[in-house]
Amino acid sequence: MLRFRSYMPGRVYFPMSVAVYAPAAITFDRLYVTPFDVSEDTLVPDQIGIRVTTAMTVGTGGLPQVILGIYEDEHGLPGRLLYTSNVIAGLNTVGAKVQDIATPASGNRPLQMTNGLYWLASLFATAGTGGTLPSVASVATNPAWATQLGVADMASLPISAATTATGLWANSQPFASGLPTRPARSIWAQQLNAGSPLIGLRHGGP
Repeated sequence: MLRFRSYMPGRVYFPMSVAVYAPAAITFDRLYVTPFDVSEDTLVPDQIGIRVTTAMTVGTGGLPQVILGIYEDEHGLPGRLLYTSNVIAGLNTVGAKVQDIATPASGNRPLQMTNGLYWLASLFATAGTGGTLPSVASVATNPAWATQLGVADMASLPISAATTATGLWANSQPFASGLPTRPARSIWAQQLNAGSPLIGLRHGGP
């Protein structure tokens, strides 16, 4: 896989592999994660975000909101939570939905993602009764990821792009509880025949 040796300040980076990108509908209270490979350089994210392509229609009790985060890798699955955003609102309109990654207090270093594998996470709130969930920019297919995620048994070997994983998901993750600090390894299932939300990170430099 092509790997660049440096990141440019102000540019937005996202999971790169042999992927096809397209809009996809999402499910609320489902924790999505996609692998993100950092090259030889260090990525210092100062903003995180997604792109809404079809706006949420907010019903009774609905919240046009999402929480985004970054996990470190732990033996091929999400491990310790490195960063979680506050609630990001505005999913009832199309466009970029972003949050700045705050500069830490004096004496602390900003988040630095060194060479290695990470997991970018998203957790969406309900659209409410009578509402419709949004569609967002997503990884539609990615056979290169699927080879690394593996399958449960020989009978699950893929026979088409629709049977290869685009990421991982875990159901029954209440939005109100936010992102788990260290998800149990047993909660994950592969996202098959559906897109995984595409999350961007803006490099703050230097």
